[in-house]
Formats: sequence, structure tokens, C-alpha cells
Amino acid sequence: MNRIFLCLLTLLIGCAKKESDKNSIESIHITEMFESRITLSRIAQIDSFKVINVGGFHDLGEVKYAFPFFGGWIIHSTSPAIVSLLNHRCEVTQQVVPDFRLGEITSIAVSDRKVFILDRTAKKIHQYNDLLQWERTVVIPVFAQSFSILRNGVVILYTGNEVTEYNQGKLVIYNMEDGMVLKDLIPVSEKLRKYFNFLTGYHFPESKGEIFFWDSAINNIYTVDEDGVQLAYQLDYGAWSLPQKFYDEADFDNAYDFVTKLRNQQYAFRHFRVLINDAFILLTFEKGGDYLTSLFNRKTGHTITFSGLTDDIQFHQSLDDIKLIFFVNLYKQSSFIGFIPVELLANTEGGINPVNDVVPGNAVLVFGRFKTF
Repeated sequence: MNRIFLCLLTLLIGCAKKESDKNSIESIHITEMFESRITLSRIAQIDSFKVINVGGFHDLGEVKYAFPFFGGWIIHSTSPAIVSLLNHRCEVTQQVVPDFRLGEITSIAVSDRKVFILDRTAKKIHQYNDLLQWERTVVIPVFAQSFSILRNGVVILYTGNEVTEYNQGKLVIYNMEDGMVLKDLIPVSEKLRKYFNFLTGYHFPESKGEIFFWDSAINNIYTVDEDGVQLAYQLDYGAWSLPQKFYDEADFDNAYDFVTKLRNQQYAFRHFRVLINDAFILLTFEKGGDYLTSLFNRKTGHTITFSGLTDDIQFHQSLDDIKLIFFVNLYKQSSFIGFIPVELLANTEGGINPVNDVVPGNAVLVFGRFKTF
């Protein structure tokens, strides 16, 4: 009798967990509150801004992504492609640039005081210590656009819609120590392989030690671990949603034809960036030839979506020219780090220019927190 009771109890707990997992899926209603233009003070408060002091190192171009790193920052910038280690004063103390060992800096990941750099072209991941000193190089079996470290020696790779002998899906879990593919996740449809591969990056935002995954072609945000993927959020574009039959009936040979077709219609059809911290999710996407940003409050369930952004706090000017690159990461409870080119600040009217001598190529990092709404 006791054994029967234990079996029934186990079954009930298992069913309850599945139901709990199902109920935990949240919808992000993109069109809940739309404004063509908002001010920065509407959604955020700015704590500080700092001009990066490169010293004798290379000037940074466009900041692509930033990771908090033991009191400082790891910065991935492009034009040129560089990975920089910054201290708490935003002074560059070390850099990694492409060389005989590292051909391309596609994306980076940070884990356990280690920095990992993905070289997509060479199909390699380079490992560096907390001083950005090279330690080892690992060959991976697929072309990856971005990646994350699940645990020591185990990495999850995002392949886009690239299908090879090693994978039929978008995600590959790979053991770098044993050289083994452990899992192949989220199958890619044959039609999408031809035209829906936009070479976006940084598909694995993290919050409270939890790793998420997003993809340009899927209106879902997942959590990922060694066991696989779990649906966490669904993006609901409402009247802006692209009908599923469009994907089913689409017959494009490349991404350009696909984008050209949709830019003449009022559908939301691809995501560029998804950033997550404990309280917020920020995503950018394209709709009808414009680029919109949505900010979702994970605590209240409310969403604000906007096209134009004006800085009314410090520099008093439009940020439209950099709206796709202004937010470079979210972290902690509600904090974010933003990027503004010094060249843009040189044109301020009525605002405060943080530097007297504007040096092309230098970057300004903006530190702030989102407001609750």
C-alpha cells in the first residue's frame, strides 16, 4: 500500500510540475502601449556616464556588447573588432585584437573568471583568463553566430539556420573537453534555411544565473540548460503579427528578398537584440521599414513600445541615429549600460559635453536604471 501511495504521489508531483511549467509561460504584449516617440526620462534614470580612457591601447569603435566583470567591464567593440578589459574607472587595462591566432571576433562569453571569444570563420573558441591572457583554443564542429557557457567545458552554440552533418537544429550543446555533440535542438525548416539567417549576435542573455535564448525567426524566448530548452516568454505582436502562412508559403532564395517584401507591409518580422535583467526585458525589432524597441516589465507584465527616443536628461537631443546600438546590456535588478559615440555628443545643444576635446572613435558608456511602470 505504501508503495502504491508513493507512486501516486510521485505522479501527482510530476503532473503538478508540468502544469506549473506550462503556467509559467508569459506573454509579452508588444502593442499594449505604443508611442512613436518617448523621452529617456520616461523609462530610465541616468546614474553616470564615463568616457572610456584607452590610454595606449586601440580606440574603440562601436560598442557591441558589455559584460560586468569583477568590478569592471569586458567590452566587445567593432570597427575595429576588439575585446577590451576595463577597470571600474572605465580605463582600458588590456585588449585582444585579431592576430595570427585569432582571425575573427564574432562574439564573446564570460564564465568563472574566464573570457571566451568565438571565431566563427575558423570554427574556434579561444579561452582567456581574467587578465585577458590567452590560455587555450578549442575547435568546434559547426559555424556558430553566438554561444554561452553552460558549465565548465560544456558550451551551447547558436548556428542560425546553418544545417550540417553535426546538426539539424539551431542549437548545439557541445562538450569541449570530449569533443562530443551532446544535443541538437530546435529543428530548422527547409524553407527557413534559404532566407532567414541574419547573422545576429548575442542570443543568450543571462539573469540570476539563468541563461535565456532568442532567435530572429521565432517569437519565443526560452531558458536553456544541459537538459534542453524550456519556453519562458511568447512575443505577442497583436495586429502586427506576421501570419504563419507567410512562412509556410514563402519561397525566397535569400534574406534580401524576404526583407524587401516585408518592408512594404506593417508586420513585425525579425528581432535584432534581446537583453534581460532581473526586472526587465528589452528587445528591438523591425516593422514596416522602421526599427522599434519594446521594454517589458517582468514584475508588472506591462510593455512600452516606441520608435523614437529623445535624451531629455543630459544631452537634450534625439538618439534615433543610435537607437539600435544605444542599449548594450542589462544587468542586476534594473540596471543597463548604454553606448553613445562621442561624435554625437559633440553636437549637443543646451546639454553638457563630457569632453572638451572630442576624439573620433572614443566611446561613452552610460550607466542607468529603468523605472517601474
